[in-house]
Amino acid sequence: MLSFMKRMFVMALVCFLGIHHATHAQDKTTHAIQLPQVLTVQPAEKVGVYNLFFNGPVVDKLILSLYDSDGNLLSNKSFRDMGSFELPYNLRNAGAGHYTWVAKSSLGTVEQSLTYTGVPNPEIRLVANQEAKKLKLILDDATQEPLTVSIFDERQRLLHTQTVSAEDYEQYYNLEQLNGSYVTFVVTNPTGKSSKESVVLR
Repeated sequence: MLSFMKRMFVMALVCFLGIHHATHAQDKTTHAIQLPQVLTVQPAEKVGVYNLFFNGPVVDKLILSLYDSDGNLLSNKSFRDMGSFELPYNLRNAGAGHYTWVAKSSLGTVEQSLTYTGVPNPEIRLVANQEAKKLKLILDDATQEPLTVSIFDERQRLLHTQTVSAEDYEQYYNLEQLNGSYVTFVVTNPTGKSSKESVVLR
C-alpha cells in the first residue's frame, strides 16, 4: 500500500512539473512584443530647417514620404535594411503651411505633422544723424545668415550693394557720399524675403 502511494505521488509531481514548464514557455511567447516605430520632427538651428528622427526595428524596406496640406507628395525616400536614422528637411522654399511625414513599412505606418509659419521678412531700421552726416543701419533677421543690402536713389538707380554677415548687423554710412534728396535701403535674406526703408538726405 505504501509503495503504491509513493508511485502515485511521483506521477503527480511529474505531471505538475510538466504543466508548469508548458505554462512558463507559453508565458514567454505571450510577452514577446514587437518594438514600436517612432517618428519625431524637431526644429534645427536654422529657421525653416527640421530634423526628422525615425526609431524602430530593422525592416527590409521603409518608405518615407512628405505631403503638404492638400495631399500633394513633396518628397519620397526609400530605405532598405534600416531601423533608426536621422534626416534634415529644408522647408524654406516650400513656404508656410501644414506638412505631414509618413513612414510605411511591413510593421505598419506612422505619421508626424507640423505647421510651418515660414521665414519672416528681415527687420530694418535707419537712424540718421544729420549733424554728424552719418546714417546707422540696424538689421535683424531670423535666419541669422548673411543679408544683401542695396541702396537706391529717388530714381531707383542702384547706388551701392553689399553682403552683410550676421556678426555685422549694424552698418554706418556717410550721408555726404549719398546723392539725391532721399535714398531707399532694401535688405534681402537668403530665402528671398526683403524689407525696405527710405531716409531723407536733405
